[in-house]
Amino acid sequence: MMQRDRNPYLNPIILLILPILVGCINLQHVHDYSDNSLKATKKFEEIPFTFSMHCMDRCRIAAIDSFKIYREIECPCDQYKRADSVTQLLYRAVAGYFDGLTRLSRNELTNYRIDRLKNAVQEVDLGVLQVKKVEVDAYATLTDMMLRGFADSYRRKKIKEYIGEANAPVQLLLAKLEFIESKNLEDLLAFKKEQLFDHYRMLLKSRLSDYEKQEATADYYESLQRIIALGKQVATYARSLKTIARGHQQLYDNRNQISAEELRRTLTPYANDIRDLISEFDKLKNK
Repeated sequence: MMQRDRNPYLNPIILLILPILVGCINLQHVHDYSDNSLKATKKFEEIPFTFSMHCMDRCRIAAIDSFKIYREIECPCDQYKRADSVTQLLYRAVAGYFDGLTRLSRNELTNYRIDRLKNAVQEVDLGVLQVKKVEVDAYATLTDMMLRGFADSYRRKKIKEYIGEANAPVQLLLAKLEFIESKNLEDLLAFKKEQLFDHYRMLLKSRLSDYEKQEATADYYESLQRIIALGKQVATYARSLKTIARGHQQLYDNRNQISAEELRRTLTPYANDIRDLISEFDKLKNK
C-alpha cells in the first residue's frame, strides 16, 4: 500500500491559521452589528434638511409674502450654518468609530481619517443648537482615541479596549445626534408647517379666481405632504440612533466575553432592528 507524503510544516501552519479563522467567525456578530450601525449612521447624509436649509426656506417665504424681489437674498443664517458644521463633526466622529469597529471585527486595519482640529467642537449656545461641555469632552475623547488607535495600528486583539474606551463618549454623541434629529430639526419642521399654513391662508384671502384657489390649495397639500414625509425620515433616523446606542451598551457590557454565544444572541436582534430601520428609511425616502 502506497503511503502518502506528509508535509512536516502543514500541521504547524494549520495551528497558526485556525485561531484566526475561528476568531473571525466568532466576531461575525460584532461585525454585523457594527456594519449595520455604520450604514444607518451614514443615512444622515441622505436627509435633505439642515439648519441652514431651514433658514433659507424661511427667508424665501418671507420675501414671497412681502412681494419683495432681490437680486440675491441675504439671510442671517450664520448661526444655522455653524449648527450644521457642529452637527457634521459629531456625525463624522460617530461614523468614524463604527467604521473602525467594523474593520477591527474583520481583523482589518482601521483607516478612517477624521479631521481632529483642536477645539473643533466647543461649548456653545446657537439658539437652534446647544452644545454642552460634557458633549464637547465626549467628542474630544472619541476623536483622540481614534487617532491614537490609527497610530497604534489597532487590530482585533485590541477590540475590547476599543469598545471599552469608546462606550461613554459614543453614548453621549449618539444621544446628542438623536436629540438634534428628534427635537431640534423636528421643531424646525413644525415651524415650517405653520409658516406654510400662514402663507397659503393669506394667499387664499387675496383676489384669486376659484380655479387659482384650487391650484393654491393643491400646492399647499403637496408641500405639506413633503414636510410630513421628511419628518418621518428624520424620526426614523433618530430611532436608528437609539437602537445603535442600546446595542453598543450590550456590546460594552459583554466586551470580556466578546466571542461568546450569549453575546451573539443578544447582539443579533439589534443588528436586525437596525437593518429594518435602514429599510424603513429607504422606503420613506423613495416615496
